[in-house]
Amino acid sequence: MYILLTIHSITRWLVVLAGVLAIVFLTTELNTKEHVRRKAKIAYISFAHLMTLQALLGLGVLYQFSETIGIQRIDWEHAGTMIVAAIVANIPQFLKKMDTPAYKKAALYATIGALVLVLVGVASLGGIAKWTHIHGLF
Repeated sequence: MYILLTIHSITRWLVVLAGVLAIVFLTTELNTKEHVRRKAKIAYISFAHLMTLQALLGLGVLYQFSETIGIQRIDWEHAGTMIVAAIVANIPQFLKKMDTPAYKKAALYATIGALVLVLVGVASLGGIAKWTHIHGLF
C-alpha cells in the first residue's frame, strides 16, 4: 500500500552515502593537489539529484497520506525542511564553470548545508532512532 514510503525510506540511505562521498572527495580535491575531480563531480551531482528525487518522493508520500490518514503539522515541517535542503543541494549546479575551485567550495558547502537540514528535518519526525527503520512495506 505504501510503496512510495518504502522507496522514500530506502532512498534516504543513498542520499546520505552520496553526501558523505561528495564531502570526502570535494574536501580531498580542495585540500590536496590530488586529482579526484571526476569522482568529486560525480558524487556531488549524484547527491544533488538524489536529494531532488527524495524531495519528489516525499511529496508523493505527503499526497498519499493526505488521501488516507491525513497530514499532521509534523509532516508539513518535515516536508518544508527537506524541500529547502533539496534546493540548497542544487544551488552550485547553476554556477557557470563547473571545474573551478569556487564551484568545488560551493558544492562542498551546499552538501554540508543540505545534510544539516536533513538532520533538522529528520529530528522534526521524532529523531534519528525512527530514521533507522525502513517504513512502508516492511
